[in-house]
Amino acid sequence: MTTTKTPTLTPSPTAKTRDGKTTRDAILRAALRLMHVHGYHATSLDDVLRESGVGKGNFYYHFRSKEDLGYAIIERLVTAFLARTLEPAFADPEPDPAEETVALSPAGADAEAAETVAPPPAEKPSAEPAETPEPAEEKLPVEPAEETPDEPAAGSEPPETATADRRRRAFLIGTGALAVLLSLIVGAATFGLSRHNHSHPAQAGGPGISGARATVADANGCHWWTADPAAKANQRNVGAPPPSAAKRVGHRRMTIGTDRGSVTVTMDASRTPCTVASFTHLGVRHFYDDTACHRLVTDGIYILQCGDPSGTGRGGPTYVFADELSRTPPLPKASGGLVTYPRGTVALANFGKNTNGSQFFIVYRDSPIPPGYTPFGTVSAGMDVVDRVAAGGDDGAFAPDPGGGHPKLPITIRSLTVD
Repeated sequence: MTTTKTPTLTPSPTAKTRDGKTTRDAILRAALRLMHVHGYHATSLDDVLRESGVGKGNFYYHFRSKEDLGYAIIERLVTAFLARTLEPAFADPEPDPAEETVALSPAGADAEAAETVAPPPAEKPSAEPAETPEPAEEKLPVEPAEETPDEPAAGSEPPETATADRRRRAFLIGTGALAVLLSLIVGAATFGLSRHNHSHPAQAGGPGISGARATVADANGCHWWTADPAAKANQRNVGAPPPSAAKRVGHRRMTIGTDRGSVTVTMDASRTPCTVASFTHLGVRHFYDDTACHRLVTDGIYILQCGDPSGTGRGGPTYVFADELSRTPPLPKASGGLVTYPRGTVALANFGKNTNGSQFFIVYRDSPIPPGYTPFGTVSAGMDVVDRVAAGGDDGAFAPDPGGGHPKLPITIRSLTVD
């Protein structure tokens, strides 16, 4: 089976056939299993991906970062704990006798039958089967022959004592389970925040917007968040795009001047106004001048990736902005939850949801890719430049994951302008 690659990451063959919910569950289950066996600090992100059979492309489609996975694990643990431990532990072990009393009349019997005949609605199976409570013992009202209290049977505890014991046991079970849960939460948080789980070597854009600070929105609703300062070494600070008092509309032409010829891209500012604003700003500030297109993929997907001044795949400006997928026309569907990005498409590369920066990729052959990358333009001239670079192949520096490598026929952007 051919492994499908993404602009920044590569899903595994196993993950390719899953739907979104199943893939997310597989990642969470694998992380929980590994942390239970090896401990939190000894479990890396690569271990989780191998155990789950999910590629990094699909991982970053469902989780923005390693921290996001840690918080998802905490949420799952808390939900399971409340549903399976605390609720039954602190529930009243003895129902109120007044609620069980049923009048010995046909009307009363019919009413009881009407409430209990209908079966409960079927529930969908979950990853962790919920515990089934034992059916309550059926109690029939019996009229006593005499008005004398019953003597407790020999060796049996009075009802009050038995109830108190059950309450104490339930409380101890709940308290012990709570202690276990708290230890798991601390471990999961430690796993999510641990720097032992290294960043992806070919990430595009900033690694996240955790703790981001947004500027004032402009007429198009564009926001520019501060990129993760952890990646500061690979960032180039040229400020953020200024807000616009008027909405951006109409088509714009982006000219990418390279040492191997010019590539012209047509953009629709009505559909992707924030993307257009970002490229316009970066072009004016000469952000792209003398930057190499650092990645070429020639197997599974077919893209040339550019826009990182550091040449590492981790670089970008000091801001990130949101996806604009809802404004763009839907792309043709492909198998395994992917979509087809047609030849000539120009799209934003990213490190996850709403982490767009300066990096982009040009598709030189129809490619099946997860639908998480905003397509903002189409090459209207200069595809022959991209085709020549693609024909030269890559050096495999990014194989096997995310795939591809540096173009063997290097190409450098000399200037980028938007008209």
